Amino acid sequence: MSPGWSLFFAHPDGKRVEFALQDGLRVGRSPECEVRVANAFLSRVHFTIVASGDGFAVTSNHRHTARGGGSTGAVLGTYLNDEKVLGTRMLKPGDRLSPVAEPTAEHPIFEIGPTVDPLPPGTDSRPKRKGFFASLFGG
Repeated sequence: MSPGWSLFFAHPDGKRVEFALQDGLRVGRSPECEVRVANAFLSRVHFTIVASGDGFAVTSNHRHTARGGGSTGAVLGTYLNDEKVLGTRMLKPGDRLSPVAEPTAEHPIFEIGPTVDPLPPGTDSRPKRKGFFASLFGG
C-alpha cells in the first residue's frame, strides 16, 4: 500500500474525518491516541496501525473480552471486515475496522481509503460544539 492512504471515521452526525496512515497510529478514547474517538465501545487504546513491509497492518490492543452495552450485547474486540483480529493483520484499501463483528449505527466504523484531506495526528475527532449563545444567535 502506498503512502497515500488514510483512516476515515464517520460520526453519527454524518461528519467524516480523515487521518493519514502512519506507523504507530493509535486509535481509542485516550488523549494519548493520535485518533481520539469518545465512544463507549472503544478501549483507551483500541488498535494501532503499524508499517509492515510495503503497506500497513492493524494490531488489536483490546486486551479483554467484554460485552457491549445497550441492546447489542456484542462481544467487543477489533474486527477487520467482520473478522476478529488476533495478532496483526494487513490492511488494504476498502477495509473496514470496528469494535464488533456486525456494527450498527451506535458503533464506530473506520475505513481505509485514498488520502484526501487528513487532520493532523492528535486532533480530537469529536465535532466541535457551539456554545449556548452561538447556537441561539448563529455564531
